[in-house]
Order: sequence, then C-alpha cells, then structure tokens
Amino acid sequence: MTLVHKTLTKHTQIICSDERFVIVAVGHLLIVNVYMPCVGTENCFLIYQEIIENIEFWLDKHADKQVIIGGDFNV
Repeated sequence: MTLVHKTLTKHTQIICSDERFVIVAVGHLLIVNVYMPCVGTENCFLIYQEIIENIEFWLDKHADKQVIIGGDFNV
C-alpha cells in the first residue's frame, strides 16, 4: 500500500499499479513500492526478472524524475 497525504493529491498520479508493485508520481518524484516473492515461491527468479523489467520500463519512461524504491525485497 502506498499512502499519500491529502495535501499532495493534486500533484499525485498513479503511473502503474501491478500485482507486485505500485509506482506513484508525486511532483518530480517517483515512488516505487515493490513486493518481491519469497525464495520458496515457485519460479521466483522468473518473477523477480519480470518485476524488475516492468519497473525498468516505467523508470525509462519517466527518466526525468527522481526515484525512491522501497518495499519488501525478501532478501
């Protein structure tokens, strides 16, 4: 879940909402909230790769913004 204070809502845009990550733009800042699978998850490395590729796609599209990435990386 990503929460944004109500005073920032007019400057906020949801860039992408996926099963395992959310990207929100707040002004010139991209906030990426990611949930990586646990090591015991079936095909976890394929899931890692897909998540990273999808996030990379959106970061490339918004290369002019600063980025903060957080979440549960399960490492």
